[in-house]
Amino acid sequence: MSSTTPVTTDASRPGGASPRHSFRFRVRSSETDQMGTFYNSRPLEWFEMGRTELLRE
Repeated sequence: MSSTTPVTTDASRPGGASPRHSFRFRVRSSETDQMGTFYNSRPLEWFEMGRTELLRE
């Protein structure tokens, strides 16, 4: 399985401004079951990947 999943994180700020940050990564087959569904703990790891990339910018 080789699919690229875009991840977008929203951070709300006072005043209504809502900046967006996105990056692309591949979901590895080890992160899914035989039906191609990802495990429940993976979104937390992917969110952390996005947060880290945001802080790097």
